[in-house]
Amino acid sequence: MFLLVFIIINFFLVITYHSKKLNKFYLLGILVVLFMEPAFQKLTDPTMFGDSYMVYGIDRLKTNIIMGATFIFLLMYPKNKSHLSNHFIFFFTIIMFHLLNVIFSIDVQNSAALFIVSVIIPILLYLTLMSLGENFFGNNSNVLFSIYLGIITFISIGLVMYNKTSSGGADVEEGFNRTGGGLWLSNVSTQVLALFFPLLLIKNPVKKLNIFRIIALILFFVLLTVSLSRTALFVYAFMMLFFLLKAKNKMLLVTGGMLFLVVSYYVLSAKLNFDLIEMYETRFHGKGSVAETIEGDGRISIYGEALEVFKNSNIFLGNGISSFNHINKMGFSNAHNIYINILVERGLIGIAFLVGMLVYIFRKIGRLKRTFNLSEIDKRILNSLRLGLIGFFLIGMTGNDLFINSGFVNSWPISCIVVLICIVENKALIYKKNKKLLHDHLN
Repeated sequence: MFLLVFIIINFFLVITYHSKKLNKFYLLGILVVLFMEPAFQKLTDPTMFGDSYMVYGIDRLKTNIIMGATFIFLLMYPKNKSHLSNHFIFFFTIIMFHLLNVIFSIDVQNSAALFIVSVIIPILLYLTLMSLGENFFGNNSNVLFSIYLGIITFISIGLVMYNKTSSGGADVEEGFNRTGGGLWLSNVSTQVLALFFPLLLIKNPVKKLNIFRIIALILFFVLLTVSLSRTALFVYAFMMLFFLLKAKNKMLLVTGGMLFLVVSYYVLSAKLNFDLIEMYETRFHGKGSVAETIEGDGRISIYGEALEVFKNSNIFLGNGISSFNHINKMGFSNAHNIYINILVERGLIGIAFLVGMLVYIFRKIGRLKRTFNLSEIDKRILNSLRLGLIGFFLIGMTGNDLFINSGFVNSWPISCIVVLICIVENKALIYKKNKKLLHDHLN
């Protein structure tokens, strides 16, 4: 039943791609599908939060295969073919490296499955998004609105999972916990959604759409409350402070922010009976406090063990994607650190690709700002995307390595980064095209 619903959703995605009237909803459709996929994957997984946590068989990958098939179908009839060869050498190199990584993996079957969903599918997503042409991303209002609805969709689904699944929820009187669906909200959502959080601090050019921005911000506040993630709390506070220091009307932002926090706190505390102060006092000063985390948390131990494994393995190719649970005595599915996990599973070459991707994005944004006379909202969007990417990788210092699809998120996180890259690249294409048109007109 749920699988059929997901197939129908992907079918409508194809319709929006090819329909002239509905084409403007394609990006919205992509984001909704991306943000809904993890939930549908769990709904179609016969064990839900059960014993197959580290087994990537066909039952775990059905929704990813459907998404991949949808992208392949779209690429059979691309709207714009010029982009298909632009990065051929880069994509070929990425694929060949990961094929070698799979061949020499200590768990070839799992690595092959993860190679398909975390490498091939994001590449297909990039190609389908870029095939729409730069004009599709030229409407900032639609892009921001699509991101609002994508965030609202995902956090809402996560909260439903948290409260309704047998392993994830808790009664109001018992307060929030961090198990089951809570782990989705804590270890996954806070990290990946950091990519787009700064965009919520930008006013939408279409005023009536700002209501969705406010709803998304409220859900972010609930997300941080539910997650009880100390790293996320500090990183989001850093992003807010950085944004505030760069803002022109600081007093208005501070006043609005304080009003927002007071109202949200009142709703959660007075109306829903959540003792937020006690929750965070317990989290920071009680069992599992920062001091105890540094002294005895398993993450500190696993970092050392992971680095030892790296020294004694293939330092260039790594041990294979999704192999971490086989190479540590504690049985962790990942190192709870993006950089260490990629180092162990994909080696020095994998780390080089990660650094290269970051350098490419930051240089692309910097070159855009230096070369063109950007509009004010485009400057804000690019600065926000850069800040969100920094937030993502800061949380990743203690969070899951979402590039290896730890748990059940599959290709979702890297696909969100692909969306970010497509927005930046299309901004560049739009300004280059306008500059050329102006130059031709003057001559």
